[in-house]
Amino acid sequence: MTATQPRAAWGTSLTTALLALREQIASCTAGDRLPTSRELASTLHIQQPIILIAMHRLVDEGLIKWGSPGRPAVVRAPGELSPEQVRLLDQVRARVTGGDYRPGQALPLSVLEVNSGCSRSAAHRALAHLAATERILVWNEHGPYGPGFYVTAPAEARA
Repeated sequence: MTATQPRAAWGTSLTTALLALREQIASCTAGDRLPTSRELASTLHIQQPIILIAMHRLVDEGLIKWGSPGRPAVVRAPGELSPEQVRLLDQVRARVTGGDYRPGQALPLSVLEVNSGCSRSAAHRALAHLAATERILVWNEHGPYGPGFYVTAPAEARA
């Protein structure tokens, strides 16, 4: 946002950028490259810093993988996990099977985010993936410690 650009216009530009990028991603297949942030800024007539913010949000949502400005982003396959998410899953799996996290215990999501380098939304998606595939976790909206992921049982105990 520049000193001459009102905040409302900045928000509108960000919304426009996100909508345009999501439309473009919807027409792509996994592995397709998107234009660079500079190309997108030129095409959409939106300032490049706003395009960069939009791209970071799409990375957090798991829709694209992207290294840095000036390089094209790549469309992710649905359900594809980032290296940070895989690291988070490995940490949680090891702690559950090792007994550090016990059945009924709520996972410390904010600590896990910091340790893995994941954003809150990326950590949540990764833990939801683990809950669905390995069933060592469950999301409980009304858990004893509030909404969150809770440990069900170590994997070897259910086998």
